Amino acid sequence: MKYSKMVEMSQEKSREKVARVKIEIQKMLDRKERVTVSGLERATGFSNSFFYRNEEVNQAVKEAQLKQGECYNPKKVIFDMALENKVMYLKTAIFKLKKDMKKLERENLELQKENVRLKEILEKLQAKDN
Repeated sequence: MKYSKMVEMSQEKSREKVARVKIEIQKMLDRKERVTVSGLERATGFSNSFFYRNEEVNQAVKEAQLKQGECYNPKKVIFDMALENKVMYLKTAIFKLKKDMKKLERENLELQKENVRLKEILEKLQAKDN
């Protein structure tokens, strides 16, 4: 086998490994898992040194960790989901209360009109008595 063919095969194998690592990083981000070299080692089966020696992989890991920020914190994720649910509940409660308020405002207007009508009747009755 020629040397150039061996180099080409090695490079192809390396590109496949890099692609596999990037896919695994994306899966970890989607699952909101903390992206670490040791976690990637377990998931991919590649050696620790591979992640540090391969510049492209090393850069991908660092970018994922920067992008991730605090979202690997499971307590924060749970707290955020609870807050999101509470916000949705409160929004629906506000919507319902606004709807009730409009209904009560209409009812109030009707009662005010009825009050004016009854006052006029009362005034007519009092004028008759005098």
